[in-house]
Amino acid sequence: MQADLADSRDSCHLPRLLTGLQQRLGTHELRMRDLLADAGYANGPNYALLEA
Repeated sequence: MQADLADSRDSCHLPRLLTGLQQRLGTHELRMRDLLADAGYANGPNYALLEA
């Protein structure tokens, strides 16, 4: 969980959140299969990041 100020779009935070989550899961040999987020995180670059 992470809380951020409301001075920026949610979508700009997803890359950092995703990287940190993948690192934490990786230390326990776990792999992320699904990610649930509200529409504020949706944009083209984030879709491309998630598909990669």
